[in-house]
Amino acid sequence: MSMPFSKELRCLIEEAFDLADRQRREINSLHLFLASMMTTNPGMTLLKSMGYSEDDFLPFVSAKLVEEPSLAEDVLDEAERVAKSHGSPAVDSLHMLLGIVERKQSLAYRLLERAGVPLQDFSSNLCADIHTRVLFQ
Repeated sequence: MSMPFSKELRCLIEEAFDLADRQRREINSLHLFLASMMTTNPGMTLLKSMGYSEDDFLPFVSAKLVEEPSLAEDVLDEAERVAKSHGSPAVDSLHMLLGIVERKQSLAYRLLERAGVPLQDFSSNLCADIHTRVLFQ
């Protein structure tokens, strides 16, 4: 049975679809990631606390970047798996970002890498934040 998406993740996904539509492209992991930087959510807050803003990622974005069409869905499937494994009641942006970190072939992962985000630290911080949220729900 599928887990529900949190309201903030549903808004983020809606923004990602809007970004893709404006570019006349299929949604991909990059749209999901960029939408996470454009909406207020715990994932954006974590990246900002690590010293990153959308301006750090935009120089690495190109219309020529291509990704397997199924990777955006794979990221969300991984996010659901992560949410289940942590005992979360719903899938949220932290789970989605961890799904991106787990999909090394995704455009979003490569963007994080090119921007110099320490991915091991980012992953650890995501897991810690998810664990804290589950403890205090």
